[in-house]
Amino acid sequence: MERYALRLVHPDIPAPAGLRVLAVRDGSGEGGPDGLAHETMPVVAIQSQVVHHYTSDDPRPVHPDPTLMERLGWHYRHQECRHAPICITSSGRVEALDPDDPCWILLPPDTPDDRVELLARRLKDEEGIRRTLEHRIEDIEQDHVEGD
Repeated sequence: MERYALRLVHPDIPAPAGLRVLAVRDGSGEGGPDGLAHETMPVVAIQSQVVHHYTSDDPRPVHPDPTLMERLGWHYRHQECRHAPICITSSGRVEALDPDDPCWILLPPDTPDDRVELLARRLKDEEGIRRTLEHRIEDIEQDHVEGD
């Protein structure tokens, strides 16, 4: 069965004053033993996406228009809305974070620094576990392919 997710980006929503995002990333040597570091960045807007999910029994062409997707034989299943912050990085660039990336969390304006550090530690631990599991799955799949 074929699956396809059509993402439609909507206009940005201005962020409330003082809203920040905590993001965990590869530290390039500045992180702990796991190589992960965190940073807090001011949020300037929230990017909304509507994701339309389709399925088909056979491979089919895709199109960015939902109406044409159904005409091409895709079966509409459901939709979901995803949100991601648009923030200013420490280097001064404007960056939109991936709504599917589990390595960030929004922080209310009045979040104390010790709470931010606690959340950062938790996010780093969860990301370390996620990466370990991902590598194990890849190793198992590779062993399975080599065994065939």
